[in-house]
Amino acid sequence: GRLATFSNLDPEEQLHHWQAWMSSGRLVRRKVATGLRKFLSFAFYSQPEIAPLLGYEMPHLAGG
Repeated sequence: GRLATFSNLDPEEQLHHWQAWMSSGRLVRRKVATGLRKFLSFAFYSQPEIAPLLGYEMPHLAGG
């Protein structure tokens, strides 16, 4: 295949690449993909503007 950064792939190719890493026979690839998915999920759902859209209230941190 051709060499390209992930961001330069079209959405279908990105999905295919992501699914290949998630189902890889190589444990390291699966672990990296799972870790990245967890990190991105945490980053997304920890945004204050997202919680109300899901029906949650963000906790107010002392000093914040």
